[in-house]
Amino acid sequence: MIDATPVGLALAHAEMPGLRDELGLAPRVILPS
Repeated sequence: MIDATPVGLALAHAEMPGLRDELGLAPRVILPS
């Protein structure tokens, strides 16, 4: 299950960038490089 907190979404995006686009639920998150 994906953590719905901003940090959880950022981690989910970092691990699975395609998941955000497929679900269209999580906001676009840009992680510092």
